[in-house]
Order: sequence, then C-alpha cells, then structure tokens
Amino acid sequence: PERVIPGAIVEELRGNDRVVGARTPEDAARVAELYASFCRGRISLTTTAVAEFVKVVENTYRDVNIAFANELAVFAEELGVDVWETIALANQHPRVNILSPGPGVGGHCIPVDPHFLADANPWLTELVQSARRVNERMPYHIVHRVEAAVGVPSGQKIALLGAAYKADVDDARESPALRIDALLRERGFEVAMYDPHVRQAQIPLCASLDEALRGADAVVLVTPHTAFREITPEYAGALMRSRKLIDSRGFFDRKQWQSGGFECYVLGRGAVKRAARAVA
Repeated sequence: PERVIPGAIVEELRGNDRVVGARTPEDAARVAELYASFCRGRISLTTTAVAEFVKVVENTYRDVNIAFANELAVFAEELGVDVWETIALANQHPRVNILSPGPGVGGHCIPVDPHFLADANPWLTELVQSARRVNERMPYHIVHRVEAAVGVPSGQKIALLGAAYKADVDDARESPALRIDALLRERGFEVAMYDPHVRQAQIPLCASLDEALRGADAVVLVTPHTAFREITPEYAGALMRSRKLIDSRGFFDRKQWQSGGFECYVLGRGAVKRAARAVA
C-alpha cells in the first residue's frame, strides 16, 4: 500500500509506516532494504495477499467511517440538532474519533476499493455495502436541498464551489462535485462550477469565481478549499441574482452569511433551541 495523499506524497512516502508484501522472505527483505533507504517509518513484512488485503481494508475503513458521519448528518437534520457540535463533543471521548460529514466521497481509492470486498463476497460484506450506499446518496441529498432552496427547476443558475474531491488538491477523480453537477443538470438547472486548483475535469469549469457567481440563484460549497475562506457574503451577494447558500461542509460562518442577507442551509445543522448552560 502506498499510503500517500495528494499534496503531501513525498513527505508521506518518507514518513509513513510501510507494509511490504512479497512472494518469499528473500523478496520481502530486498524490498524492505530498498524502502529503508528513504523511509523513516516502520517497515512490516508479510505476504502479497495480506498486503493487498491491508490496502483494501484501509480505504474501506475510511469509507465506512465517513458514511457514519454522513448518516449522522442527515439524521441530525431530522432531529433538529447540530451534527457539527455533536461530533465535536462526542470526539472529546478518548476512544471516539468521528470524521466530518460531506457531500460524498471521492478520489481514486476510497470509493473504489470497498467494491473489491463487496464483489468478492456480497453475503459477508453487508456493512461495507451499506456504507457505500450512504456515501453514494449524499450528492442526491445536497441536490434535494438545492431544490428546496430555489424551487422547481426552470433554468435557475447554480454555482458550485469546488471540483476536487478534497480540499486544496487538484484531483477531481470520482469527486462528488461531478455527480452533483450531473444531477442538477438532469433536473433542468444551469450549473457553473469553479475550482482554483483543478485545471482539467470531465466537465467545463469557469475561468473565474466571478463567472461562476454572476447571476446565480444559489451557491453550493462542495470542496472546502482554503482559498474559499476569502469569499464574503457581500462579495457573493453583489454578483448573484438570489442570495441562497448551500454549505455541504460546515465551512462558512452561517451567522455571517445570514447577516449578509443569505438564506443558508448547512449540512447536518438543524435549528434547535440551545439549553441553558449547566452551573457547576
């Protein structure tokens, strides 16, 4: 398993622990010697089958945990509670580490590798398959929220912020943004997508943020790029036809955007009256 992420490949090649799978102990020792010439992490030796299984299991683990966060987000909306606050408080437990929800899962590994397990034995991988279904339906959930915000599709323009599958990278492979774009277009919306990092994607991208926002009836934050932190409700609102924000990452300050005249939806954030603070 390579165990690297876009944007930090060289550092992770050097620093992460490695798993070496080989046909014989002699082969494994030779590969371990090669890795030891540049890798600071532990190097564990095993068979090729175990190494392949490790690779698939690692990415499936991520998929299952993201699905749990996404399921919590949708459920929190039904309950009328804030999933982001809930996750932050639950993660104070020393043995809990819930990941962040979002509009789906992308990249060339996490959405793909679980299928190797599921296809190998559908009867013994029910949890894996359920997690895949949860993550695959998240783009539909976001599109439903867009429809709820702008009404029946009749050519309204939707601005999508982000084409990459994760923040601050230029990789759009299997990105949920592409699925959201397709679903919106199927329903009759005009879609304009902008990404400051991605240069090539399966669909045309806007050349500038202004181009994407100009005349838009709603803006959807899909990828939490650091550069998008600079967008203010005043700047966006001056370009848009209608001030509506759909935030699928809990990225923007909702109160700030509401003060700027925006109608805001944040994934997993229901409106709930806050209880009085307990007095110690």
